[in-house]
Amino acid sequence: MKVFVFSNDIDSLKIVKKISEIDVHFCTKAMSTCAKEQILLQIDEQTSILESVNYLAKELSSCQKALFITSSYFKDIAALLAGYLNAGVVCDVVEFSLEDKVKTKNLAYGGALVKESQIESDLAFISLSPNYIFDDYELALNDIEAKNIQITKNKIHINEQRKKQSNDVDLTKAKLILAVGRGFAQKQDLDLAYQYANKINAQIACSRPIAETEKWIDKSRYVGISGNITRADVYIAVGISGQVQHMVGCKDAKKIVVINKDEKAPIFEQADLAIVGDLKEVLAQLIQ
Repeated sequence: MKVFVFSNDIDSLKIVKKISEIDVHFCTKAMSTCAKEQILLQIDEQTSILESVNYLAKELSSCQKALFITSSYFKDIAALLAGYLNAGVVCDVVEFSLEDKVKTKNLAYGGALVKESQIESDLAFISLSPNYIFDDYELALNDIEAKNIQITKNKIHINEQRKKQSNDVDLTKAKLILAVGRGFAQKQDLDLAYQYANKINAQIACSRPIAETEKWIDKSRYVGISGNITRADVYIAVGISGQVQHMVGCKDAKKIVVINKDEKAPIFEQADLAIVGDLKEVLAQLIQ
């Protein structure tokens, strides 16, 4: 079985245990125990997707299964390759098994349900969800010399590259999280949340509207199906109603604490500890 790992970082296989530091999601225990060959394919950013696909179609034609990382670029490649090679493909996978057939699970309808699939074709392409969370035992990688392949047939010239600025925060590893939602009517009200988070040494997070609509908090701190998936020891949700799209991101927390003035908010159904009250008054008392 071949396992293809895609990265522009030539040393990524050597540092794969530092999974949060690189844009490569590899590999589960099942794959590390059966992978006989590991190929690090370097694709220059200037290389077109079609050039990459034409090259990879030849490399993958004799492969049984292939695992892709989560970037949109490689999901495009996976889809095109599946068409070229008449293979099955499933994207945004949150769980999979390689026993007998390739079986996958991925979220559907905004996280409202989990879809189970089985790939029947001889060649299968899997693209992991950006929020795929690896347990410690899954990060083992056999000490195998990786084969390096580089595609450098460039047709596009890049004049300038600007690195995206974002907060250095990894909510997937945070033990204590304080998340804020639309219950905060004004940006200045968030000061209370920051003060309390400071007091208890918690990471600040938010629901999608706070990050994408109001833009009060950086998107790197958004929790939800298309944001961060957390497994905090304690997740404190303040002013968050608890729509399914958000709860997908925090449902695996060991304890969920809710502060909300609407006692009928859906999030109370998920709460281990609930406080019904005005969030500003509650936070002010907690800070004291």
